[in-house]
Amino acid sequence: MPRKTKAEKEQEALERETVLNTNRDGVLIRPGQMWKDMNPRSKGRMISVSAVQGGIATVYDGNRTPTLAVARMYPHSRGYELVGSA
Repeated sequence: MPRKTKAEKEQEALERETVLNTNRDGVLIRPGQMWKDMNPRSKGRMISVSAVQGGIATVYDGNRTPTLAVARMYPHSRGYELVGSA
């Protein structure tokens, strides 16, 4: 069985990372995107994605930098809605 080249291994790693950073609606979460918190208690909080790695997004909401699971980033009553990207 032939060994994989470095380029093939890097391509496979990139594909795995892309799958982890894609939400259930098929949206690839990327740095620079703006999302609206759909939780009624948040009163229209907006977050900006700073970094994404391994299915975890680091976001900035103006006060702090929490981390969110990419799986939660889709529009539902306690989720997030994509507003735009920078």
